[in-house]
Amino acid sequence: MAIENEDILALKQTISLADVVRSRGVELRKKGRQLWGLCPFHEDTEPSFAVDERKGLWNCLGKCGEGGDAFSFVMKADGIGFAEAFALLQEIEPQRRRDAEEDKQLTTDNRPQTTALEYLEKAVSYYHKSLVKNEKAIAYLQSRGITPEAVRVFRLGYVDGTLRGRVNPDGRRSLESLGLLNEKGNETMYGSVVFPLVDAGTNQAVGLYARHTEKQQHLYLSGKRRGLFNPAEQKETDEIVLTESVIDALALWSIGIRNVTCAYGVNALTDEILAHLQESRIRRVVLMLDADDAGREAALKFAEKLSAIGIESRTVDLPAKTHRSSL
Repeated sequence: MAIENEDILALKQTISLADVVRSRGVELRKKGRQLWGLCPFHEDTEPSFAVDERKGLWNCLGKCGEGGDAFSFVMKADGIGFAEAFALLQEIEPQRRRDAEEDKQLTTDNRPQTTALEYLEKAVSYYHKSLVKNEKAIAYLQSRGITPEAVRVFRLGYVDGTLRGRVNPDGRRSLESLGLLNEKGNETMYGSVVFPLVDAGTNQAVGLYARHTEKQQHLYLSGKRRGLFNPAEQKETDEIVLTESVIDALALWSIGIRNVTCAYGVNALTDEILAHLQESRIRRVVLMLDADDAGREAALKFAEKLSAIGIESRTVDLPAKTHRSSL
């Protein structure tokens, strides 16, 4: 079906080009009247990529010399045609409005029925928006082989310490009960990239895993481990790859291995994970754990648990220190 010119013009007037560019992993900083960042279309060490929000145009003043509007940016960044880019941008604008409404609700939502998990969902959305604006967090994920597409699909986020000032008293109590805020009201996962773990039925966040971008530190929410990574894919296949961590699973997903899920460390192949594998009628699990003593011992234990519920398994041994993104 042909796209009407007036629809194109209307979308151009409402879409935020800066938001579109940031959603593809480009960190932008204001300088003068324009926003500047590293060009995503060529090797760039000095910001040469300019965005003019008033005109809705972008331009690379460096090696590639590319330029255009939001449509041409998405077409080039995603390798798609105009119709697909138009459809994607149509989805972004309503989502941007919903995000703004969610920000407002963080401070104004006083409904007594608002649950801790509803506040967790709001926090996940807030952290996701914080991530696309944070150059350090984006660089960390890139170093682990995680693509902008994976960031979008799995709603990865970054804890920059600003959420605590955006929630009402009821929200603070809920976030404290989850372990996102401590007794002083500070964010326990500050400085970390966060990975939502979801309910298989609703795809809503019920758990959260955090990895600090500078320290050797990782955290989960308070209480027992809850939630799954990539549960929907398990309904589409009879074989799944299982890694030791969320980050390893995301690195594999980013290179095209989509039938992947994870345990939560060598001691945490949870009953919830096993039950979902069984419910999804998975027949075989490929265990791709770390190539160290702990990983090998975990592979044996995981294989026993899988066998007990009628699921075959095999182990793929990787050379020591092999990064999943290098496969």
